[in-house]
Amino acid sequence: MRSGLPCELVFCDMEMPRMNGMELLEKMSNDPRLSELPIAMLTSRTAEKMKRRAGELGAKGYFTKPYLEEVLLDAAQRMLAGENLMASNTSAEPAPAS
Repeated sequence: MRSGLPCELVFCDMEMPRMNGMELLEKMSNDPRLSELPIAMLTSRTAEKMKRRAGELGAKGYFTKPYLEEVLLDAAQRMLAGENLMASNTSAEPAPAS
């Protein structure tokens, strides 16, 4: 992404080799070139503590596995439109669009 790969939104798994999702989220949040890019976490971790930490680091969404494809697609559209799904509700999944 730093080299110019066109990207408008990132869905990041929490469990990755070499760097976990929280580390990536923190690095992107601290990079002026990447900090405005909406990032959503995708994980099997349902603990509220993990979701809260992701929100503190700048995540705009937090989704737990298993997930529904239509939920992710709807959330992607909403985040691309500037919505912060973390700020609008307290459950791990975003509320359906009205």
